[in-house]
Amino acid sequence: MQSQELARREAYYQRLEAAQSDLPQLQKEALDLKNKMLQQSTQLPAKLNNEQILVDLYVTAKQQGVLPQSLTFDSVDNKASYQEINMTFKCEGTPASVLNLLQTLQYGSSLQTALRGIDLTSQKGVMKAELKLAAYAAQGSDLTPGDKPVFMNSPFGVDNPAQMFTP
Repeated sequence: MQSQELARREAYYQRLEAAQSDLPQLQKEALDLKNKMLQQSTQLPAKLNNEQILVDLYVTAKQQGVLPQSLTFDSVDNKASYQEINMTFKCEGTPASVLNLLQTLQYGSSLQTALRGIDLTSQKGVMKAELKLAAYAAQGSDLTPGDKPVFMNSPFGVDNPAQMFTP
């Protein structure tokens, strides 16, 4: 029984010696992984902001000559290290303008969204599009309705709808 315990401890000691000799390599790998994690966290926004997504998407559509019709948000889906929200965006315009919008959303947009699906119909020179989009944020973010997007912070106007009806 003592010989088994001695053999087990010797094996443990040998593993510790092997880990000690690999310590610089392990430290380098840990630093590389930490840098990758930091780089990826800067690519995702800190939080999902429905109002900002709505404004950015509508502005992008208008810039391409597309008439936005509706934007609906699904519930937030929490993944292992990020959050995802799916959206459905309906719009219409000329075929060229709708196709330009698709290209802008896929390749040239500052929006951090992904195209998940496209349904196009065209009648009499008007193309209608139903786009399935997804937006992402780092895990731990939230969709707090009290937080105002940057474009709503102005020195004039009202802070809430109730103030519009007070003298």
